[in-house]
Amino acid sequence: MALIARALLSLVLLATSVAVAAPASAPGPGAYGLLLDFKRTEDPGTLRASFAQARQAGVGWMRIDFLWHLIEPSQGRLQWSRYDSVTQAARANGIALLGILDYTAPWASRDPAARDDKQPPRDPASFVRYATQTVERYRDTVTAWQVWNEPDHPSFWKGSAEEYARLLALVYPAIKAANPAAQVVVGGLAEGGAADPRFLESVLKVCRDLGRPCFDVFAFHTNFRSPADVRRQFATNRQRLAAFGLNPPIWVTEASYTSDSRQQTVPGYQDGESAQARYLTDTVPLSFELGAARVFWATLYDYRAEHGRYTASGLLGVDGRPKPAYETFRRMTAGQ
Repeated sequence: MALIARALLSLVLLATSVAVAAPASAPGPGAYGLLLDFKRTEDPGTLRASFAQARQAGVGWMRIDFLWHLIEPSQGRLQWSRYDSVTQAARANGIALLGILDYTAPWASRDPAARDDKQPPRDPASFVRYATQTVERYRDTVTAWQVWNEPDHPSFWKGSAEEYARLLALVYPAIKAANPAAQVVVGGLAEGGAADPRFLESVLKVCRDLGRPCFDVFAFHTNFRSPADVRRQFATNRQRLAAFGLNPPIWVTEASYTSDSRQQTVPGYQDGESAQARYLTDTVPLSFELGAARVFWATLYDYRAEHGRYTASGLLGVDGRPKPAYETFRRMTAGQ
């Protein structure tokens, strides 16, 4: 019976995904997205300006953290005002949201000191409750939910691949119950999955053994990768998914490159802001050609605080000044 259940699961996922997994030869605005740093949501004026800039860039999507500790700072005390403002700004600008359900609220962390938000929750049911309440509240605005960010990278998830898979399997039906129309997206794998090459297989094994689906959309990140590397990422991940009979839609939930020449590491793209624009031109359309249904550039703005090589990865400067990459991106979304 278990083998039959697994076979049926594979057939269901194949049937629901194959129609949208084909390469998109001419992606429309709805295929492009941007990442917005959650700190840009602290001030209402900055938040409104951010979404207006995104609309002017021609995107259909914004990816943003719906941070557990902001929504539920202490157990049972829910605060929605910040994300009410986020969803209102999204609706006002006609932009769909990819919400990231992350990280662990410190009070729920298995960290004995209750400080480390990258540790798994002591009780996974507490994460499921937070996810359910969040999805229910924003079911009219948020049409896709990503469970964690880069769970294969130890900087973002300090549990095992199996623990992440079990959390994903628990939260998947809860999201569907709260909003049957929502898509559930795997936490985008770091470095296209190269951060931990065994992670994806481990997750897929757990989901297979449980005999039920864990996600609708597969996602990975192409940050700072050469065009040749991007091709390899698509090929490798498709092979790993196919080994389990899966062919889900693929979203690149972070594509990124800095405009700071001191941090530019990809050969041929090392001359500052113009290199960032060329990199965008050479990699984002490539991801669509390779079959991505959505591509999110990270980020809209440069980071105000130090983020290593990602600090200057925005299309806009900290003050909103457009870089050459912004106009390149705008022409891309317009199909020019």
